[in-house]
Amino acid sequence: PRANSEAASLIDNVVVSDRVYRYYRERRGYDNGYEREEFMKRRFMDEYRRAEAADHAAPKVILKMGHWHLYRGIGPSNLQTLGNFVSELARVNGGQSFHVSVHGNNPAGGYRTMTAWPDSFPDPLIARPLPTDSWTIVDLRPLRANYRRIAAALRPDQRDQFARLVFGFDAALYLGGMRPATFENNPGVAY
Repeated sequence: PRANSEAASLIDNVVVSDRVYRYYRERRGYDNGYEREEFMKRRFMDEYRRAEAADHAAPKVILKMGHWHLYRGIGPSNLQTLGNFVSELARVNGGQSFHVSVHGNNPAGGYRTMTAWPDSFPDPLIARPLPTDSWTIVDLRPLRANYRRIAAALRPDQRDQFARLVFGFDAALYLGGMRPATFENNPGVAY
């Protein structure tokens, strides 16, 4: 296909996808994660440049994806994330970024609880006092100044995860009252 054509882009995407899944099947975790993060950065920049060319201004951007990809700094996979890339791009352009981590916060033993993915949800100290039947957003930025004092009360494994949350995100949204999706409000859909 012609360079920079849609066909060339589609073929490149299939090749990258094949490599990502091959690395996953071969249990090459770092290679899998690195390939994914770099691909997301390339795709982001393709769309960013397209938007920039359309009105000759730096675009405003909203990204919604799994929070491991949106960390500012090094994420849990020990990779420079797309979130870090976007944060740095915003700074270079004289702007800023605001990163929000989203967590299920239902009662223990229920659907989407904090304990379901302990490596992904490192903040039981924050979430413990929050209601499990409603949504709560927590501004994490004030915790940065008090990080050393708070971290001193944590186990070593909790310290690293807490630091990632507090320095990797600006806010955390805790979703209490979550339940599995159903068709109860759309009875015409067969399932």
